[in-house]
Amino acid sequence: MRPPFPFIVAVIAVLFCGSSALGDVPVRGETSFFNDQWLDTVVSIEVEEIENGKTKLSPIGTGFLVETEKGHVLLVTAKHVIVEKAGAVKPNLRYRLNESSGGSVLLQNEEVERHNAGHWYFSSDYDVACRFIAWTGKPKFKTIPLRMFLSHKDIKVGARLLVLGFPLGLRSTAYANPIARQGMVARSDSDGIIADSFVFPGNSGGPVLYSPPLKFGQGLSSNLINEERLIGLISNFISYVDTAYSGQTKRPRVVFEENSGLANIVPADAVIDLIRRDDLREKDKNFELNKGTQQ
Repeated sequence: MRPPFPFIVAVIAVLFCGSSALGDVPVRGETSFFNDQWLDTVVSIEVEEIENGKTKLSPIGTGFLVETEKGHVLLVTAKHVIVEKAGAVKPNLRYRLNESSGGSVLLQNEEVERHNAGHWYFSSDYDVACRFIAWTGKPKFKTIPLRMFLSHKDIKVGARLLVLGFPLGLRSTAYANPIARQGMVARSDSDGIIADSFVFPGNSGGPVLYSPPLKFGQGLSSNLINEERLIGLISNFISYVDTAYSGQTKRPRVVFEENSGLANIVPADAVIDLIRRDDLREKDKNFELNKGTQQ
C-alpha cells in the first residue's frame, strides 16, 4: 500500500529540518592529502627594472630550495630562466623566498654574492642551474632534502603530479605562495619525462611533484610511495603549431602556435648530478668553513 502524499511531504520536511540543524555546526577537518610545506620551498625569480623612473619587479620564472649534503641551501631553477641569449647571467636578479614564520623575503643577487655564496652552476646536458643562497639576519626557509628526490627510473606513466610555480607571473609581493596545477606523467622513457599538464611562461624552473592519490596510515603496507616526492622541474611547454595557407597562392600566410597541454620535465636525476658535481661539492665543503651570514 502506497503512503499518502502528505506523509511523504512531512518526511522530506523533517529531513531538511535535520540538515539545517546539522549545518549550524561548523565542519572542521583536512580537505586535502597534500603536505603544504612543499609550497614554502618554492621561490619567485624576478628581475628589477626601471620603468618611467620607477623601480619595477617583474617575475620571470620559478625556483625551489634544496638542502645540500652539508646542510646548506641551494636555489634550483631552469637554466634559461636566469641566462640571457648571449649566455651571460641576467642582471638585477631578485629571489622572493617564503619565510617559515609567514611573509616573504626579497634577496638581491648582488647581496647573495657578497655573502660568499659564489656563482651560478649550470648543467652541461640539461636545462637546470643552481646557486648557493646566503642571507643576513634570522629568516628561516624550508628546503627539500635530497632523500625526497625520486629517480627517473621510478617514474611510471599515469603517475599523478602537482606542478608548483608562478604561471604568467601570478604572485603576491607580500608572500610567494605558488599556484599548484594537477597533471600526470604522459611519457617516461630514455628520451625524458613529459607531463600532461598546462604550464605557461613563469612556470619554468618550478618543481614537479609526484602526488600519491591516497596516503595510507603507518600500519598499512602498500607498493605505492606514500608521500610527495620531487620528480624534476619544468623546462618548457610543448607547442602545437598550425599554419594557414593562402587559397590562391597555396603559400603559408599565418602560423598559429598554441599550448598543447604537454610539458617537458627535467628529471630529478639531472639536479642530483649537478649538486654532486666535483666543483659544486668543493664549494659546499668550503662554504661550511665560511658560511657567510647564514644562521
